[in-house]
Amino acid sequence: MARAVAWRTLTVAVFLGLVGETLFYDAPWGLNVLLWTVFLVGASLLTAVTSGGVPTVSAVALSLAALVFGAGFAVNDSWGMSVVNVLGLGTCLALLTTHSWGRRIRDMNVLDASVGVMTTWLGYVVDAFVLFFSELGWTEMARKVNTKQAAPYVRGLLVAVPLILVFGGLFASADAVFRSYVARPFSFDGITGAMHFGLFVTFFVIGAGVVRRAVLGEPVADCTIKPSDQDWSKYSTEASVVLGALNLLFAGFVIVQFGHLFGGRGTVGTHAGLSYSEYAREGFFQLVTVVALSVPLLALADRVSSGRPLSRWLSLAMVVQLGVVMASAFLRMGLYVSYAGLSELRLYPSAFMVWLAVVIIAVTLKSVTGKEGRPVLTSVAAALVIGIGLNVLRPGVFIAETNYRLAKSPEQVDTDYLMTLGADAGPTLVRTLPRLTGDRRHQVAVWLRNTADSGRTDWRGANLSRTSTVAAVADHQDIVDPARDGTLSRLDR
Repeated sequence: MARAVAWRTLTVAVFLGLVGETLFYDAPWGLNVLLWTVFLVGASLLTAVTSGGVPTVSAVALSLAALVFGAGFAVNDSWGMSVVNVLGLGTCLALLTTHSWGRRIRDMNVLDASVGVMTTWLGYVVDAFVLFFSELGWTEMARKVNTKQAAPYVRGLLVAVPLILVFGGLFASADAVFRSYVARPFSFDGITGAMHFGLFVTFFVIGAGVVRRAVLGEPVADCTIKPSDQDWSKYSTEASVVLGALNLLFAGFVIVQFGHLFGGRGTVGTHAGLSYSEYAREGFFQLVTVVALSVPLLALADRVSSGRPLSRWLSLAMVVQLGVVMASAFLRMGLYVSYAGLSELRLYPSAFMVWLAVVIIAVTLKSVTGKEGRPVLTSVAAALVIGIGLNVLRPGVFIAETNYRLAKSPEQVDTDYLMTLGADAGPTLVRTLPRLTGDRRHQVAVWLRNTADSGRTDWRGANLSRTSTVAAVADHQDIVDPARDGTLSRLDR
């Protein structure tokens, strides 16, 4: 990297570090995540362009997707969506660094798009050290320093410092206001200072890594494993045997599903000894695991079989039966939700299953048609679209409203679980509160009051769900406030 570009990158990274420390110190995640993402993406693209790079359409698309995931922190408050948005934002930023100079996702292999994304974030730390200690040219700058010219300045400072201390001490003793200003920098809190410094370093390192890679156009994975020259087609018979055996196992499971889960309630109680709701609940996560394990298996079979007709048809048969397995999993989840309500642990695996279905279709089309295909591009795009769709859905709010609607009465709403959704469930719990009694009512009222109090943050932590909860509590103060002294509201009398 040219020294001028390195100094420009350092300046941008320092700016991003200062902005990050300002936005995030003593503030919850909210609008600050979106604002810092805007600064980071904008600085990366601008620095890359001014250094000779040409952003591609994919780079622009990834930038917009990163902004959507950043905005998700200002909309959703549940822990599940925080995880989704962290993963989505991290993936977009990692892939974005490869597009500023024309690299495309469609040219990546599976390792680049999966392991490479994770190693990129670890590499940002190395990038910051390389930028600071190697590319700025500190050694050459030191050699060019003229010690004879610097000597007068040093001697002047040696004389000025004692005089400043003497006169400054006299002024401080003469005026209390001046003394307070002088003493303020020396009243240093070590813990607070460490927190400020830690935030600055964290955002400086991320900014330096992202901007440096955007300028250099380095690949996501620096240690990309190249395809081996080994001839895997000699194992095509073994691959066909494995696929055939699995098809038989899947066929047996599919037959059972049509006869029991799809066939009605009576046979379940006769053969499994379970109620229909218990049978529907059992096995969902195991079926998700089956589908997840089938994806790399199908990809490996396609690699080994080299497009032989028998393996293609066996793969297609397995995919068809996987479709039945996924339908069984979704039906189980739907039935269980109708009995027990919705939760994040039931919603997110279902979304993951949808993504797996897209991946399986992409891999199968490549295997059956024999064309090159772009399963990695399809998989990444599908993951980002599903993540953005979850932000639009607002799962915490959706789950709370769904459970409120499915409950036969407000008293049957699982308020203990809804309180784990954070402020997303606040307005729903306010509507539920008047029908609750005793300790349960007091617990929910205290939670609402505390959530509303913590939601009154400055603009940096602005969040739609927290704002909605604050407004709902304020509009129903006569219902929530009585919990302060344990008395009953007028709705309880």
